[in-house]
Amino acid sequence: YFKAKANEKHYERVQTYKNFILDARYYLGIKQYKDADSCLAAFEELLNSYKKDIRLADKSEAGWTLVDRLRDDPTDKNLVQLENQILNERRDRRRPSRRNESSDNLQLSQ
Repeated sequence: YFKAKANEKHYERVQTYKNFILDARYYLGIKQYKDADSCLAAFEELLNSYKKDIRLADKSEAGWTLVDRLRDDPTDKNLVQLENQILNERRDRRRPSRRNESSDNLQLSQ
């Protein structure tokens, strides 16, 4: 159990990578070299994908939220629009609602 959901996601991803290594070792041990090579090729592809995700998260103000949204809905490929949507959602969460502000002002004036 992790305190942060992001840490749990990264841990699970690394665990998947570890399984590729264990599978490749198994195939090498029983001299199934083509299977070992296929396993390592798939592992390399996942690592390259992870590196792209890291670069994207680092470049974007939306960070890992952008990467997660892209993984959740791979059909949504407009990065700028998606990033702006995420940033607007964050601003809206931080901004107090207008209703609360006006009721606070009324109470102060009484």
